[in-house]
Amino acid sequence: MIPIVDEVCAPDMSHKTVDLVRSFIQWHATDISDWHAVAGRFEELPDSCRQLASSPPDPALQLINRD
Repeated sequence: MIPIVDEVCAPDMSHKTVDLVRSFIQWHATDISDWHAVAGRFEELPDSCRQLASSPPDPALQLINRD
């Protein structure tokens, strides 16, 4: 477990806390990924963000961006 989580959270809540933080990070990475897709800049999306989002850009967003 992550040391700060062990120090701050009760043992039964530490896993839930880490899962929640990971979810927020993934949601944020997905939002950034979607923005890059809408802006037509998906190639400029950092690899680290692409890995965190772990999904290709939303096809609907790609259609919106089409010229």
